[in-house]
Amino acid sequence: MSRAKWKIPVINELIKKKNVYIQQRHSIILPLFNNSRVMIHSGNKLNFLNINLDKIGHKFGEFILTRKFHVYKKDKVKN
Repeated sequence: MSRAKWKIPVINELIKKKNVYIQQRHSIILPLFNNSRVMIHSGNKLNFLNINLDKIGHKFGEFILTRKFHVYKKDKVKN
């Protein structure tokens, strides 16, 4: 369930610095992050995210995947 529009956005005080490690994936990307690169924890490793004007207003967790995609291998065709 998403946060109500009338409530203030969730922003941790520690993530207001640029080039910082972020564990709070539910925090909103603010305009002060424009043209910066942040590290976001995906649960397993750190992923880098370059932030531009298109990503402002979204949440950090929307752009980093937490699960791997599984693809079944096809059998080799016998001649």
